[in-house]
Amino acid sequence: MLAAWLSEGDRARFQWLMFLVFLYLGILVAKKFIPSNKNVILVTISSLTAFVLIQYALDIVFQTPFAL
Repeated sequence: MLAAWLSEGDRARFQWLMFLVFLYLGILVAKKFIPSNKNVILVTISSLTAFVLIQYALDIVFQTPFAL
């Protein structure tokens, strides 16, 4: 119980850290297939936006708690 209370803020930090890691990996993968840096960023941001929109839509449809 004490450990859970002490690590209460860790969950948010971990989620942001994982977000940044997967953002970086997404950019690296996109750079392998797309030669233009502008298009790499566009594709990466588009796929992240699509992911978030799908998560929110599923949250509305299934009424499950969702936390970013």
